[in-house]
Amino acid sequence: APPKTPAAPSDRLQRETARVLSTPELRTKLAGFNVKAQASTPAQLAHLLDSEIRRWSGVIESAGIPKQ
Repeated sequence: APPKTPAAPSDRLQRETARVLSTPELRTKLAGFNVKAQASTPAQLAHLLDSEIRRWSGVIESAGIPKQ
């Protein structure tokens, strides 16, 4: 959800997304694309994004790829 979204709608969006991601139909469909979906909380997603940004920033810098 966008920043500053009230907690109730954000929590509901997270719960509904997790519910849909757990359905066998969607898991089968995504598996056909070699995608494994995993639900998480907003805090877990923020942690993942922070760690991935740190991880890939060094790779990008050492490869000399210009920032956009």
